Amino acid sequence: MSALLPQLLKAGLIEKLDGDDQRYEKMAKAAESLVQEFREKPALLIRAVLAGLDPDIPVTDPLIQQAKAALQEQWMTFATAYPDDPVNLFRALLLEACHQCGEGRNAVVLWGTAADTVPMLRLGKGEAVVAPWLRQMALAAEGVCFADTQPTSTASITASETEKFPNSLSNREVDRDDLLNRIAASSGQNYRGRGLENANPYFSNHQNWAWDFTDRMTPLLADELDALAEDVAESHGELIQQIASHIKIQQQQISDLLTAHESHRRTEQLRLDALWWSQALYSPSLNQSYRDLPPAIASVLMATDLIDLATLPTPASVGHLLAETVNHLPEAGYTAKRPLSEWLTELRGLRSNLPENWGGKLIAPPAAGRLSLRDVLVLTLGDKEWHVAACLNRAGIPEDYTISLPALAHALFRQEQAVRLAELEA
Repeated sequence: MSALLPQLLKAGLIEKLDGDDQRYEKMAKAAESLVQEFREKPALLIRAVLAGLDPDIPVTDPLIQQAKAALQEQWMTFATAYPDDPVNLFRALLLEACHQCGEGRNAVVLWGTAADTVPMLRLGKGEAVVAPWLRQMALAAEGVCFADTQPTSTASITASETEKFPNSLSNREVDRDDLLNRIAASSGQNYRGRGLENANPYFSNHQNWAWDFTDRMTPLLADELDALAEDVAESHGELIQQIASHIKIQQQQISDLLTAHESHRRTEQLRLDALWWSQALYSPSLNQSYRDLPPAIASVLMATDLIDLATLPTPASVGHLLAETVNHLPEAGYTAKRPLSEWLTELRGLRSNLPENWGGKLIAPPAAGRLSLRDVLVLTLGDKEWHVAACLNRAGIPEDYTISLPALAHALFRQEQAVRLAELEA
């Protein structure tokens, strides 16, 4: 995975690093330390990408301070090069760390948080780098949604287990004394004067011939039989290895088929459930039709209801189905855009229409730091003291930013999904 830092440097987001490999190396190490912190606590990825994307993020933001501490640990004298706190440099570190963590479900967390945040921001110099990266995260997130089912566990035959197969020939050698007695008994009446069991009652023309024949034939046959047994044992072992290898390949193929089938089944079930929900327009949490609710509160409830019905993570199409479903509510279409502040004020007055336990299902936003649109909605619909301007300011959202209810519900759906996945990964 190529790094974002060189691209951000080239785009002019990071200053005073041209031609200074030592400084760049220190930045790269600082980003690596942030990666470790984010992987240990995936929920930090949400705050990190919000802070990293926002050109207007204050230096006091907790994640900006975390990036500053990581850089200071690697570059004790960076303040000499930057008398004022280089916020863009800290943002670049956060974005690079998010980029390095953007695999598996983390891609869903990052994309779900960023998708509806970016339209509210003025990315400036970083847009040429951030936009392709976010498209990459979107593709990665969609891939995870269609493949994020654990395969059914099947046993595998390991090399050590093949040793348990019976291989009695490998330790078998010819009993040469017994073979000598049997050959001697076949050649004559006795062997060097010693009686033999079931001996041939006749000698050949010369008794010494029979004895010498016995002495010569015994090692010859024994050597040949030993060699034959060794060859058979070797072939037996090779056959066991081939059978075990074939069984292992078959088991893997069966496991892959089961995984693909389960992933397909889960996706189809999700689509069926979502389509049924969309057509019914019925809230399972409130036990009534969404049409009986004010459109603003219905759009919020629809987003959280659909998340509760779905198996996370969901394909992108599920979020778009939600938006289209909201679009069909009276006076809730895409064209009915209003300033976000107006929607929030209206929602604040309608929060009594939500189920009693609605807020209890949602993780509370942090006390400090950048907020997502989802966080703003949670605070708006909560019981604590609330000021619309303060919420918008913490989210970096312009007061005149306009949005439709389908878009608002879609943003809540994606960002709430990101929060829940991040907590599951912790």
